[in-house]
Amino acid sequence: MKLNVGGQQTIGRFPEGWTCVDILDGADIQQDIAKVALPFEKGSVDAIYCSHVLEHIWKWDLPFVLNEFNRVLKSGGKLRVVVPDMDIALHRFMENKNDPDALDECMKWWFDPSLNGEGKLFLNHVGGFNYMSLVDKLNSAKFTDIRRKVYGSHDPIFEGCDNPGHVSTSLYMESIK
Repeated sequence: MKLNVGGQQTIGRFPEGWTCVDILDGADIQQDIAKVALPFEKGSVDAIYCSHVLEHIWKWDLPFVLNEFNRVLKSGGKLRVVVPDMDIALHRFMENKNDPDALDECMKWWFDPSLNGEGKLFLNHVGGFNYMSLVDKLNSAKFTDIRRKVYGSHDPIFEGCDNPGHVSTSLYMESIK
């Protein structure tokens, strides 16, 4: 079994054979991963792909989510996490801090302007990561062999999963249970 966590919006372009778990309608399994344990047996999942999801999880809920990933993964199971890279966001801001629009551009990394005031906080970013902070979180959840990757560089099980629209803004990480 392979899980696409938070991937409801990728249904239709995602490789076949993945089960989508998301808070949004249309997922194979609809649930809030920050509040409810994943409905899978311990050690029953081969791989988890989680792209642009963890930044939507409050920091106090993140250990629960990552520990759930670890619980359901088989020994040797693989995790690929893709998140907005805050080092990129802050670097872009600092390069352009004298531009009156620079702060607004930086804030778009947290608050999605496409929501048009829908008030759906779970769709906005409530946290951020850089390489060191994500390594720390994965280590705390007992993941091993934590490696930084780039778009197009991945374990074969994740072939076709990455969104090309996230290339210039994302931190790509893989680890093993």
